[in-house]
Amino acid sequence: KARLDSIFEDGYLSPATHFKDGLMVKEDKKKLDGIEENANNYVHPNTPEIRHVTDAEKEKWNNGARYTNKTPMPIELGGLKQGTTFNDKSVSEMFDMLLYPYVAPTITGISINPNQRYHEVGTSFNLTQANFSFILKSGELNELVLKYNSNILKELHGTIENTQNIPLNVSINDPGTLIVTVKDTKEKINTFQLIAYVFISPTYSGVLNENDIIDEKLIKSKTKMINPKGNNKIPYTTNNQKIMYAYPKSYGKLSTIIDRNGFNIIGTFKITEVNIVGLDGKTVPYYVYNNDLCTVSNYNITFNF
Repeated sequence: KARLDSIFEDGYLSPATHFKDGLMVKEDKKKLDGIEENANNYVHPNTPEIRHVTDAEKEKWNNGARYTNKTPMPIELGGLKQGTTFNDKSVSEMFDMLLYPYVAPTITGISINPNQRYHEVGTSFNLTQANFSFILKSGELNELVLKYNSNILKELHGTIENTQNIPLNVSINDPGTLIVTVKDTKEKINTFQLIAYVFISPTYSGVLNENDIIDEKLIKSKTKMINPKGNNKIPYTTNNQKIMYAYPKSYGKLSTIIDRNGFNIIGTFKITEVNIVGLDGKTVPYYVYNNDLCTVSNYNITFNF
């Protein structure tokens, strides 16, 4: 160092500049001054096997090609409805929409206690059990609500089993429908009717003696049936008595009365109107059909509306 210092002091050698040789040639000095701090000579590979990729390109490749078309589809195709348009959909989304349309679940194995639909007006009964199962097509169930009319009887959230056995203790005295509504992981809501309960006025059948006075008391003493409006086949056994059939006047008049031989005998029947008070305290007008005195044994008569 001392020897070099003396050389510099004596002017024999001097540092190089961009324009004059010194301790190095001026070309090397210029090159070194052009290198940034901490620079190195690394060259990123760029071969057919290794290429430069931007974040935007990576996202595009991961999502696949995008499809946009504002023109409504002219026909239905697969899971795509007529009129569907597309806005920036990926190829995978397009195939899912096309090949995997939403299919609603179906319900099976419905068992309700009690299972009889028709009950007499003014009565009540206990609904004790509701059993049913679902067959799933798209998505699992994550919400279930069991209702009678607007009253919620059972509500479940989270993972819902496909088969439900739900004990109940509900007094029913009004007409209505027991329904179950489910939502699945596709955010689709489906509603199913389990049973509809109907409260109706009864019909009556029996035989009358020749001098019977047809009134409410007499009609109520006969066989009571909780049947909706509809054709009824009833067996009669009489001994010089009249065949009688009574039902709410609101059903309208009978169209035919067919005997067991297939003959329409409605012309042999007379119609009487009687008011009958139901168990709910309301008065209901009735049509009472009765024929002439006859003797038959287990003789089927069909009353048709």
